[in-house]
Amino acid sequence: MIFRVTTLRCLLFALFALFALSASAQTVRIGVFTLFHPLQLEIEPVGSTALVLTDAHAPLILNGERGHRRAIVCFAEGNLLVGEDLASSIKVAARDGSAADFILSVPGKITRHYRGVLTVSADEKQLVPVISMDIETATASVVAAESPPLAAIEALKAQAVVARSFLYSGRRHQDYDFCDTTHCQFLRQPPDHESSAFKATRDTRGLILTWHGEPLAAMYSSRCGGKTMSLRDLGIAATGYPYFAVECSYCRRHGAQWTRTLSPAGEGAGHGLGLCQYGAAGMAAKGATFGAILRHYYPETELKSIPSQ
Repeated sequence: MIFRVTTLRCLLFALFALFALSASAQTVRIGVFTLFHPLQLEIEPVGSTALVLTDAHAPLILNGERGHRRAIVCFAEGNLLVGEDLASSIKVAARDGSAADFILSVPGKITRHYRGVLTVSADEKQLVPVISMDIETATASVVAAESPPLAAIEALKAQAVVARSFLYSGRRHQDYDFCDTTHCQFLRQPPDHESSAFKATRDTRGLILTWHGEPLAAMYSSRCGGKTMSLRDLGIAATGYPYFAVECSYCRRHGAQWTRTLSPAGEGAGHGLGLCQYGAAGMAAKGATFGAILRHYYPETELKSIPSQ
């Protein structure tokens, strides 16, 4: 999660204004492939999973058999074209309408495996694919995509709590809740159940950070250069959680340089607010628990469990 400080001010105000989200909202809507401005999408089932593609016409069953292996959706003057049929939008789900595993592709550019319910609509310029997924699936996917390589399990648990808090605190887009880029949180496919990212998410299930009883849209960055930043340090008036400048011994010992500009290597880049991912990995390697890591980087916050549906 790396933001330019020039845009951070507006983002923070928007986030603080959206703290209160209904406790029953356990599903998040993620806009995917936004960077690719897709004009064509391919949808395929995973293995023997059957998908039902629903539009204004008869449902299309995708089950991997010949003639039913994939669906191609194209952009057609502000509408969708599925085969030869025009539709205003489509929905892709399991037979009972629930979440399903599927492969989504922008031909020649990107292919990913997702789990959820896919809807595809169109705006004036492109297709808009949005996946409704369980918040725990989204959290695990963020942990797998955002965490430093080989980070210890307690650092991954801290990342899971932070990612879940961000997802629970309120939406950031008009047509969906979040995108899959670093504007919100980087998100790829859900991790394998034997992966550390999945286990960290499972072991912290439902836990979020709160400040004064409200969910915290927790910011984090790759490296902080030895000390994290407060909102005051960035010249931003705090209308919610002010963030606090705390020492990060890992970044200080390893000479990580911090800059507010984006860096291709991702080193010392970002806004410097909240969790330092490499600092958290360093603390975990020395035996710190995820709770201790979160208390260090988010002083005066509390851990709470979100109600289950």
